[in-house]
Amino acid sequence: MVLYKANIKPLASFASPLQSDTFFGAFCWSYRYLYGEDELVGLLKKSMNEIPQIIFSNAFPAGYLPLPMGIYDQDRERYGNVEKSEAKKAYEKNKKYKKYSLIRKDQFMDIQKGMWRGYSEYLGSEQITEIEIPHNMISRMSGNVNESEEGGNLFVTSEFFVEDGKTFDLYILSELDKDCIRQVLTLMFELGIGADKSTGKGCFGLLEFVVEKELCFLEGANAYMAISNFIPASNDPVNGWYKTFVKNGKLDREYAAGQFPFKKPLMYIQSGAVFKTEDIKSYYGTFMEDIAVINGVVVNACTIAIPMIIPEK
Repeated sequence: MVLYKANIKPLASFASPLQSDTFFGAFCWSYRYLYGEDELVGLLKKSMNEIPQIIFSNAFPAGYLPLPMGIYDQDRERYGNVEKSEAKKAYEKNKKYKKYSLIRKDQFMDIQKGMWRGYSEYLGSEQITEIEIPHNMISRMSGNVNESEEGGNLFVTSEFFVEDGKTFDLYILSELDKDCIRQVLTLMFELGIGADKSTGKGCFGLLEFVVEKELCFLEGANAYMAISNFIPASNDPVNGWYKTFVKNGKLDREYAAGQFPFKKPLMYIQSGAVFKTEDIKSYYGTFMEDIAVINGVVVNACTIAIPMIIPEK
């Protein structure tokens, strides 16, 4: 399998977080439009029965990766056994680091090799502004706004914005031909990613698509970091640092307009999780089947794995 990096630029706001399963779903629809349903079914069967044909990471601001969970900057200021004023200053400085979830890629590559010193000054945030948009509730039967004397006919959705010129890095691990991937990516970004595509949300431009050579191999690795949200397979490593969240996904395209547009709730491990293992692979996780009322719907719950060295001390 080959690891690629795509640099993408938002052409509009987007209504869904830029997460790995969302990219995979959009890829499958575009793959179907280009090559037909039989080809898509074959790709999914091969992915579930043999080896995943394509795995996406979450999207990160260009030049950044997730800050690995469980690590600690050994150069960070201490606030024990020092003067009260110095302890307070160190505490406040360390506290501000907790809001950051990303780190510059060049600094991550030092952490990747087990050098856990001096990285706190290179942390970053998502650089995404989330705004809540109120909507009227529309009746599926009449197509009109629901009217209720008790109220409760409003709901809120989120819309995400970034500053002009900001781009994102998206990592892709795949068995497919590079030109095939590029062609499908171009179409899927033109059609839009996530919710509200019909109103122009979620469109991106593909600026760059290259082989990623820096993150793949690491001699002496004894752990990996996930850069996708994922659900572990039954034999995946369990000793590590991670956070979980529950996602209530929704079906896409014509399936979303049906009577049962929602997927079953799934619990994911969050991108940035770190697990110790001597059996380093390029991916972990599994495909989830029977996750909707409609037959044949699957979720790619695999993660791209970036090898790491966890120091002995």
